[in-house]
Amino acid sequence: MQMELPIEDGVLRARLTGRMTGEDTEELFTGIFGRLPQSGKLILNVARVEYVSSSGLGQMVKLFKDLHDIGGSMVVAGASERVRGLFDLAGMGQLISFTETESEALQILLE
Repeated sequence: MQMELPIEDGVLRARLTGRMTGEDTEELFTGIFGRLPQSGKLILNVARVEYVSSSGLGQMVKLFKDLHDIGGSMVVAGASERVRGLFDLAGMGQLISFTETESEALQILLE
């Protein structure tokens, strides 16, 4: 798993590439959380994620909950139907906002 973490418009844009599995995902998400701007706003771009394991999904849910606990917010951009289906199975599909693009995600976060 690889990621880019630019901060633009006061929003952290985590652009992930590869396979989202186990321990590597936990370490990456710890890095994401540590890099959050004061706004606590995150776009999690998963357009280039090829595979998400159950532990990878668990880490995404944990990241969402941790953000929520500090008053932050997250929008997932570029998720495939398969990834969105995983969130639905985990009961999180109604809680997390999904968009096709980062631009759409940014509009939601800046409203």
